[in-house]
Amino acid sequence: MSRCFGDGDPLYERYHDEEWGRPVTDERGLFERMSLEAFQSGLSWVTILRKREHFRAAFADFEPEAVARFGDDEQDRRSRVVADHRGQRGVGLPGQGQRDEDQRARADVNVPDGTGRLGGAYVGGDGAGQRR
Repeated sequence: MSRCFGDGDPLYERYHDEEWGRPVTDERGLFERMSLEAFQSGLSWVTILRKREHFRAAFADFEPEAVARFGDDEQDRRSRVVADHRGQRGVGLPGQGQRDEDQRARADVNVPDGTGRLGGAYVGGDGAGQRR
């Protein structure tokens, strides 16, 4: 198979072949993708893919309802995951990225279905995507 990126790295190849360029239409999938994009912030995407399972563990598998219920007790654990991700062990990060994800999750679960939840707002609710 010819790929435009990812050759030689099985994780990156799997991402290319199974996810890249395909519409994400479920709430959890959209929340995960948006969150991972935010955590990428200047890093290569394959770096994020390699740490994806750690992010999933820290953010309740990116279930918006679960993240929306997170309290302050979750902050330290998630800060450590993000610090490790950035290679900053022992650095006291303020946790703004985690608070942003909490707020995004709360906003998602507080909007009535069909009027702007992530899935409806992002792909028009029909799963067809918005490519032209």
